[in-house]
Amino acid sequence: MDTLAEGLIAAGPFDVVVHNAGVNFAGAFSGVAMAAHENIVAVNLLAPMVLTARLLAARALADGGALVFVGSLATAVGYPGAASYAASKAGLMNFARNIGAGGRRQGVRCVCVYPGPLRTAHAARNAPVGAPAEGRLAPEIAAREIWDAVQRGRRSATPGWRAKVARRLATLAPRAADRLMRRVVFVPLQRDGAAGLATVGAEADQTPAENVVLTGGAEVA
Repeated sequence: MDTLAEGLIAAGPFDVVVHNAGVNFAGAFSGVAMAAHENIVAVNLLAPMVLTARLLAARALADGGALVFVGSLATAVGYPGAASYAASKAGLMNFARNIGAGGRRQGVRCVCVYPGPLRTAHAARNAPVGAPAEGRLAPEIAAREIWDAVQRGRRSATPGWRAKVARRLATLAPRAADRLMRRVVFVPLQRDGAAGLATVGAEADQTPAENVVLTGGAEVA
């Protein structure tokens, strides 16, 4: 982590930094190895916290720069079968909001992103068998909506109409939203045997997506 932070600081200052790396598992909470829970928290929450602290301390963001934190719709809607993932993303969003409140004094703003399932291999591995990929948002659409939020100076973004509706439902009728998630996600996972497989292969689906650093709109790392 120190080596990564030093490399980023040396390459700065940046206009936009996107904290996008994340890992997950799908299965019964009690059936997953403790090391898997710890890895999820380390990658999804602790890593962006440490990198953010180092970047801010070194003033490695340009004036008016933005820190983008990619959370999850799971912070608003119950996500049975991925409790540690949801907890890590909720912690990340709370961290981002608090950093955003103080970062304005340095001319830095934070953008919280709440995406639903995306059309990626990561999402497919953690979805019930046979779940249609068409219902997941294309990553390029999510990226455009996130970039639009950054350019417009917004503090949050929920890419895709399905995610917006789900987040609204969770606010107005949280119990109904939780029951729906249990029926469409957790029950099929139990039926498919994913909960049992998670204990054996707790690390199998924990290859994180890469963080993306943007400067002047160009992808750097």
